[in-house]
Amino acid sequence: MKKIYLLLGFVILFLIILSLWFFNYLTLGSKTTLPSNPNHSAFEIKTNNYAIRDDVHQYILSTYPNSIRTQKALLQYAKAFSAAVFDAQSLQLSKIHNQELLDAIVCFGYSSPELGSSPLKLLRANILNTRERIDAYSKYNSYFTSDFTEFPSENDAKKSCSEDPDLLK
Repeated sequence: MKKIYLLLGFVILFLIILSLWFFNYLTLGSKTTLPSNPNHSAFEIKTNNYAIRDDVHQYILSTYPNSIRTQKALLQYAKAFSAAVFDAQSLQLSKIHNQELLDAIVCFGYSSPELGSSPLKLLRANILNTRERIDAYSKYNSYFTSDFTEFPSENDAKKSCSEDPDLLK
């Protein structure tokens, strides 16, 4: 019975996040996204060490200049989210990226709980700034409409981070 409530809670949370993202994309997208470069492909990975587009990397660094801890958690999320969009045609890779995204969300919650979910929503809007990326994300998302992913316990949240947030400012 407990698993059913957890599953229902996760589905409701997922739908709320998806609707908030869509609302933010429609109303805030043009204000929060950096312009896409028409000379690059929709899924180009740039020269930084995080395997994310340079404009996304720069957005994170310029939006949160005073918190390396927040930057690292958002860079982990951006890497996982970008990979999920890039590999959306593969169910097998999407399952891997789904776990990476879960880890990144948990890590962000552990690293910067005071910020809530707004930074993740705004970052998603920056990553999904073209129709092609939105379509790829929809494809990735379609794989997980009925799956349930269990969140780690509060004690295990720090283990979800690719770098120990307690060692960062």
